[in-house]
Amino acid sequence: MIPHIMIIQSAYTDRRLSERRLEISRHTAIPSLAYQTVKPVIHIAVNPDDPFLAERLEAFRSTGCEVNPLYRPNWKLYRENWELPEGRKIVSRMDDDDVICKEYCQRTREAAPESGEWNLIWPNGYVFWRETCYLLYHPGIQFVTLVTDHDKDPHQEQHWGYHKRWQTKVVSDAVGWIWVRHGDAASSTLPRYRKVKRSGIDAKRIPINLRAILRAIADSGTASGNYTEHRNPALLKHVLQQNDRHAPTAPAGPRFLVVVPTHRLAVAQATLDELQMSFTYPTEFRILDGTPSKCHALNKALAELLDPAKHDIYVTIDDDILPGENWQHFIACAFDRIPKLGACGVDYSGTEEGRALMSNAMNSPVQQVRDIQFRDATGFMNLAGGCFAIRPALAKEIGPYPLADDGRQYHADEDGWRSHQVTRRGWKVGYVTNSNEPVRMITHQNTEQYIETKAKDIEAWQAQPVWS
Repeated sequence: MIPHIMIIQSAYTDRRLSERRLEISRHTAIPSLAYQTVKPVIHIAVNPDDPFLAERLEAFRSTGCEVNPLYRPNWKLYRENWELPEGRKIVSRMDDDDVICKEYCQRTREAAPESGEWNLIWPNGYVFWRETCYLLYHPGIQFVTLVTDHDKDPHQEQHWGYHKRWQTKVVSDAVGWIWVRHGDAASSTLPRYRKVKRSGIDAKRIPINLRAILRAIADSGTASGNYTEHRNPALLKHVLQQNDRHAPTAPAGPRFLVVVPTHRLAVAQATLDELQMSFTYPTEFRILDGTPSKCHALNKALAELLDPAKHDIYVTIDDDILPGENWQHFIACAFDRIPKLGACGVDYSGTEEGRALMSNAMNSPVQQVRDIQFRDATGFMNLAGGCFAIRPALAKEIGPYPLADDGRQYHADEDGWRSHQVTRRGWKVGYVTNSNEPVRMITHQNTEQYIETKAKDIEAWQAQPVWS
């Protein structure tokens, strides 16, 4: 099998620029390479004096790709020595702030002719400019792949030149990439690149978080609008001043309140740390003492922490649940795409234990709602309480769980009560699919006393259920 090389220029020495570009890469190129169905070999040009060199290489290695660092004293766009292997090879390029679809490398490899010098292209993609996606058809775009027997690479001439002078083959007409435009860009975004506005992206094939990208690129400033802004120094100065003036003062929403009740903090701490690392939206994170009962802690959160003026989505999560990479994005999209959705969980059906938790909700078919997959559980089953997201105003309207202080420590009925209160008010409940990673359920060791108490509490409830 001939090698497929992905060349990336990422050589920095300025501390602030290097740090900013690394943060942008963490939400663009790095997840793109991590979710490739067939991995390329990365040849990445880096500067040995980069203050974030170790972090940069570790991040790219985390993609699961083989990474060959090329140590270079400066950034060299054209005619760099990429140390390519001899013989026939596939050579693609991407910037460290670019995004490619899941099957980009696999389909590019499958399209590679066995002989001859070829240029392979994905002519359709998105331009992400000033918080908006635009559909773009551009056969001369920078996402160039060469299939060659020689020491040729896509950085030897301007991108459009390959389309003009090489034999060209279209890999796919599907959207293949996102060109992220921001203030670090050396050139502007021409008006002709942003004519066809889109409300979203094909998130199933390109499962990245646009809001996280927005936050990462905010420090670099707003991308300029056309080349005249660079030609005229006075106009360029005005544009930069306006960018500074209108720079976002806070991360893009929605704003989450995430509450975890726990009676075993020492045991669950590592899981809670991992949960906190998974946040990709502005999040207020609270861990509450659940020793009296989980419901006692949730009632406290409802009364003292939840503020619909400050929080857009309220999530309660058990201390043994990890909802998967980028889970907040899918929850946020579900509430945005489904106006009557009152409460939502992340779909557990990726494991046998998860399917058992969802119970009769598994009988509800998964539906494609724009760019997300959603299972409407209304009328089938209540939501499992392990990860329960709800609209804050609705949570306030429902109020506290009335049996929190009835002497039980474990309330098996709490999620059923909350779901019932949601649906009886005319709202839907359901599960959104996390297409990046299934929900993980962590096994924590409980004390013998807690195990006995839980069993007695469940038995007592089943003998005499009292709420309606």
